[in-house]
Amino acid sequence: MLGGVIVKRSFKNMALIIISIYMIFTLAACNSFKKEPIEIPKVEPEETVETLSKEEQDSIMKGYYQILAENSHKEDIISYIDDNIKKLDRENAESMIVSLENFLASTNSSMEEDYSLLSRYTEYVSAEMQSYLHILELETGNSFTDGEILRIDMDEILDRALDAEKHLNDFQDGKTSRKIYELYIEYIKASMIGTGNQYIFAEEGNSKIKDEYLEIYKSIIEDNSNTNTADILSQYVKILEENQGDMNSEDVNRFYDEIELIIKEHF
Repeated sequence: MLGGVIVKRSFKNMALIIISIYMIFTLAACNSFKKEPIEIPKVEPEETVETLSKEEQDSIMKGYYQILAENSHKEDIISYIDDNIKKLDRENAESMIVSLENFLASTNSSMEEDYSLLSRYTEYVSAEMQSYLHILELETGNSFTDGEILRIDMDEILDRALDAEKHLNDFQDGKTSRKIYELYIEYIKASMIGTGNQYIFAEEGNSKIKDEYLEIYKSIIEDNSNTNTADILSQYVKILEENQGDMNSEDVNRFYDEIELIIKEHF
């Protein structure tokens, strides 16, 4: 066992965080930084259908909510959406997809299946919802952790953090912002302490961080210099270097304890 205070942080609440991400959506502003923008796949509509009048759309939405209230089979709900979503304006179409997301949360299907399905409708929803669905489809299709171990490399975790940060900048105060912010926190924490034990990034037999991980941090900082992620990592690297890379030093452990506050100060 390494000396000093060993930081223990459990990621077992990650499942609850991911599941809670099912609930929120809308629009806001934009920002930019060096990282290439997220490419959101879009499917061209099979046919052009004229948007219906408000009264006709209200009738469609009433029918949709009636199907949901009747606890219909998922196949029936999907069929109704496929038949009608092209006829709706963007606001109603997005309401339909938000309701579908909430419905899917109560089913036995996997989150990977759910977000793959929801992503079929990105052309009908707002830019914020498109970005949200893209982030969640990627995460649920290949989750960064199972709660016990990291399942992807550190550089990919930080790439996802940058995508989440871009979403937060592009859609400030959007209805999806809180859940993406929670996911962003988990990405940053995972890049520093794994699933609760920072020594997975240490040299064998001691608490000194491996040079390869410092180089990943420095590469992200250099390539994304105008981002909050780069600034947070810069603070971390500075403290590590001041303490000879010792992840069990008092200063570094204090940084781990304060990481959520440090992140909050950047948003």
